[in-house]
Amino acid sequence: MRNPTHQPSALPARALACCLLALTLLAVGAGSTPALAAEAQARFTPTAHTDTAAIVETAIAKAAPPSATDASKAEASPFILDRRQILSPDTRDRLERTATQLARTHGVGVYLLTVGGIGSKTVRDFAIDQYHSLNLGVGAERSGILFLIAADSRDYVTITYGKGITAFTDYQLERIENEVVNHLRSDNWNDAAEAYVSQCARTLEFYAEKGEPLDRGNAPIEPVDVMAMAAMALAAGAVVAGLAIAGMARSMRSARTGQEARAYLDSDSFSLTHSDDQFVTTTLAVIPHPKSDSSSSGGGSSIGSGGFGGTTGGKF
Repeated sequence: MRNPTHQPSALPARALACCLLALTLLAVGAGSTPALAAEAQARFTPTAHTDTAAIVETAIAKAAPPSATDASKAEASPFILDRRQILSPDTRDRLERTATQLARTHGVGVYLLTVGGIGSKTVRDFAIDQYHSLNLGVGAERSGILFLIAADSRDYVTITYGKGITAFTDYQLERIENEVVNHLRSDNWNDAAEAYVSQCARTLEFYAEKGEPLDRGNAPIEPVDVMAMAAMALAAGAVVAGLAIAGMARSMRSARTGQEARAYLDSDSFSLTHSDDQFVTTTLAVIPHPKSDSSSSGGGSSIGSGGFGGTTGGKF
């Protein structure tokens, strides 16, 4: 009687390979091609000596999505981090799309983080810790700007990092915060978020177009500022005209009885026929004016501890 030699069955390996092949093609999805399908079938067709572990490893490698190093950081990280859930879903989604596009175009992440409170830390230290712990930033320099809203403790701050320090000057950060905080004081969370992202987009577009950051010396006049200046000019003109009319009216009531004889003299009764001025000496004084120092103009960006720019924040 013959003793059959035990041969490992290829059936389990074949079944496993078929399942993994199906999963791989599903993972590839709409982007699969006939060539890719043929390659996958060739790799996953088992033999009697097929290494099941190798099949699993190959299938996982084929089906796995790109790693974080291969994928764009701009698409991997959310930019609107509404932890406190004070924004409407529509506002959050719309601003997320805008911030994603800004990161792709300019290489700077525009982040908005909402929390309840900041604990015992300063609002700036809390924001810096969050920037590191959430691994925020775009590109190798982790460039970005983060506006933090602590809704319960009423704290806010703006920090910048990498290319964000250059793009957002101290002058422009002050302007952004002034507009955003005006909305925060009334708990208009959506309007505040809209204003922040809109101003960041305007700042980055100015930098890309002009080749220099928006600062005190090159900031365009806002339409609101023009209207305000026109109103102030009209008001000043009205005040000057009123004072002139009032002066003329007072001069009409200035006639009084003269107390001295000279008040009744005719000014045309005396005429000077000759005058001669002789200059004995001349003195010339030269006072030099100090040259203005461009570094003291208040422009540019300040960098604090940890290499972060931005503001010290405050309460709203």
